[in-house]
Amino acid sequence: MVSYKLMQTGLNKYYVHKYNRVHEMFGDSTKYDILFIGSSRTHTTVIPKVIDSITGKSSYNAGADAGRMFDFKLTLDAFLQAHPDPSLIVFNIDPNSFDGDAVIFDPMQYFPVIDDNKEIEKTFTKTGYKTFLLKHIPWLSFIYLDDYSKNVSITGFIGNKDIEAGGYENKGYRSNGNTCVDPFLFRNDSSLIKPNTVLIGLFQAMLDTCKARKIPVLLTYAPEYRHTFSKTFKNIDIFNNLIDSFTNRNGLQIYRDDTLALNNDSCLFRDIKHLNTPGGVVYSQILGQRIKEYQSAH
Repeated sequence: MVSYKLMQTGLNKYYVHKYNRVHEMFGDSTKYDILFIGSSRTHTTVIPKVIDSITGKSSYNAGADAGRMFDFKLTLDAFLQAHPDPSLIVFNIDPNSFDGDAVIFDPMQYFPVIDDNKEIEKTFTKTGYKTFLLKHIPWLSFIYLDDYSKNVSITGFIGNKDIEAGGYENKGYRSNGNTCVDPFLFRNDSSLIKPNTVLIGLFQAMLDTCKARKIPVLLTYAPEYRHTFSKTFKNIDIFNNLIDSFTNRNGLQIYRDDTLALNNDSCLFRDIKHLNTPGGVVYSQILGQRIKEYQSAH
């Protein structure tokens, strides 16, 4: 019990932003017109207040740091369980989206809302968590404290937070500073994409859910600095072919935003695959205009 109290205190100090958004996404019932789902390349890239100012709609950024398709599926199902259906969902897909195991990344972030959202409770039960303990004997959640959470808890005690000093949050979005990426940075093609068939199936299930609920879907590939991120994968064609198969099968298209002019500006990027805050503003303006045109056409 003492260990749990210390752990939770550290996590609460660190997760200033994440705990806010988890409650907004899964413990609240606010109506949003546009939902963005993806990894950190959504979370720290798409700024709802910019999107809203252009589209005249209300949007929410549900991007998950380090998220893969299992996290996206959990986000979609749990969000739809808590909120009215949005009128548009935008999925951002990355080369890493289909890699890895079908597991939840950073599961402890969801513990505060496991008693509020049936989809989260169901997913945790299916993946082996003792949800009765998490709901009714919360101090026993210490048994699920992994190395990542231990690290986060300790950094919380020494004063670190998941939102930078001077940074801001906006309906799920978290700003990530104004640092410019090194324009001379080069990455060798050293990584391999290894798609997991389970995660591939989960993405199709997500598209089927949207189709059944008559929610239109847009697919995007977020900006990256001079294609440096995609060049880290020696078999990037596997990802490209996989996306082609999804778009052809489901009658969708993907907006390859790694081809935008902004991808050549090093001071719009924090690193090779993440826009910084000024870059997020520029990209959100482009994305907002695209959504506005899509809505006008449909």
